[in-house]
Amino acid sequence: MKKIILFIVIINLISCTKGDMETTTDLIIENNSGHSLEYTVYSNNGTIIDSQAIENNNQKKYKYTDKGDMGLNFFPFKSADSVVVIFDGTYSITHYKHNNIQNGSQRTILDLNNWNKLKDDNRYFKYRYIFTENEFNEAN
Repeated sequence: MKKIILFIVIINLISCTKGDMETTTDLIIENNSGHSLEYTVYSNNGTIIDSQAIENNNQKKYKYTDKGDMGLNFFPFKSADSVVVIFDGTYSITHYKHNNIQNGSQRTILDLNNWNKLKDDNRYFKYRYIFTENEFNEAN
């Protein structure tokens, strides 16, 4: 009987490994531009991946949870080529994957380095991108 209990305890310990842990990524996109905006995310082949409207002083949140200890493994714009941002339904600016400053924004939402890192602890990641008045001023 003791061998059976010991066996059950060992099996339970083995089954509670890192593979059962979750990694969570929270991404927040804030609009502090002073204007309403809509962004549309395009893939390399021109397909729309996502499109969202955000009123001034509001935000859009993305949350992704995955099993295992995988580190930061979710970025909703990973397969995107460009993001077109339209302010007040009129003025637009494009964010390119490789930050083509000649034709687009000075910084790009497609580069995680342009996001504010709020939390990074191997199991929970939280980043924030803020649309500012500067991006509105760059739009035409």
